[in-house]
Amino acid sequence: MFWPILRFELTYHLRRPVTWLYFTLLFLFALFLISSDAIVVVGAVGLVKRNSPFALAQATAVLTALGTVITVAIVGTSLLRDFRYRTHELLFTTHMSRVGYLAGRFVGGFAVMVLVYSAIPLGTLLGVVAPWADPETLLPVNVWFHVQPYLLLGVTTLFLVSAIFYAVGAVTRSLVAVYTSGIAVLAGWSIAGNWTQSFDKDWLSNATDLFGLMSLELTTRYWTVAERNSQLIPLEGFMLTNRAIWLGVGALIAGITVATFRLEVEGHRSRKRKAGKRSAAPPSAQTPVTVRSAPLRPRDDAASDPRHDVGVVPPHPARQGVRGHPHHREHRRGDELLVRRPAVRRDHLARHLPGGRGHRRRVLPLHGHPDHDLRR
Repeated sequence: MFWPILRFELTYHLRRPVTWLYFTLLFLFALFLISSDAIVVVGAVGLVKRNSPFALAQATAVLTALGTVITVAIVGTSLLRDFRYRTHELLFTTHMSRVGYLAGRFVGGFAVMVLVYSAIPLGTLLGVVAPWADPETLLPVNVWFHVQPYLLLGVTTLFLVSAIFYAVGAVTRSLVAVYTSGIAVLAGWSIAGNWTQSFDKDWLSNATDLFGLMSLELTTRYWTVAERNSQLIPLEGFMLTNRAIWLGVGALIAGITVATFRLEVEGHRSRKRKAGKRSAAPPSAQTPVTVRSAPLRPRDDAASDPRHDVGVVPPHPARQGVRGHPHHREHRRGDELLVRRPAVRRDHLARHLPGGRGHRRRVLPLHGHPDHDLRR
């Protein structure tokens, strides 16, 4: 089931106009980031060129972090569509494997995210050759300068945040929780960066950097202007440690999601909520009501009339429930109210009554009535 779900996920997103809207926004932002002086490129300070490997790596990391909301909208909601439109009730009844279902949804959403964010290197590349760009602030065109930072910082970060938002959607099955987790990731990243800098520990700041900006700064802090304009960001030292840690965290989250997810109509959260409601209910609402019936035996006075069956009901308050019915007929005998109601055929009674043919007499005790204990 992996490949059919993957094809469906790719087809669904590629046909949506909002997917190409996200692509266009990132493309235009990256294009004017390089070609226009109105937008200041992070890292392009002094003699550092706007399309240098260092400046492009900074721009890629920043745009990936700012585009977290796009990841939430595409990957975080890919699994929630089935629960929102209730198609999971049909999917979960088929011979569909759990791994194939989850992997197909995740890989499809992640592939679409890689396509959407590829607008960043494409926009920066076309910004270099834009006719209005200032050639004095740019280096000659080098395609690898644009692709390598995207693979190093963009794709790895997309895998991590996709795994986080996908796991939140699978566990909670709540759209509000998924979008809230996107805000929480950005807030936690900012708080962790400010908190770790106060300790003046490079390894701690590097380990807690989700998007790799601190790793990039630690890797290139002693580089000269010439090195920043010519050298690619190496995958070693702080950068290697940071990417390995967060890729491992993303793989761990994806594995836990596959291990804990169940192909069930109701999620874990819904079951806990229903269990809490049952435990919070009053004891009277939890105690089942037992209706006791007298032994079934044929009546001599009713055997001659197969059209009716006699039931014995306490006079109060059950009397109020039958009075007023259009076919209601009642008779008194002592303290009991005899209600005559149409009965089934005699041959049907003969099959169900242990005493053979006849009519049944049922005693319905009412809890709390003064005569309740007389017929036990």
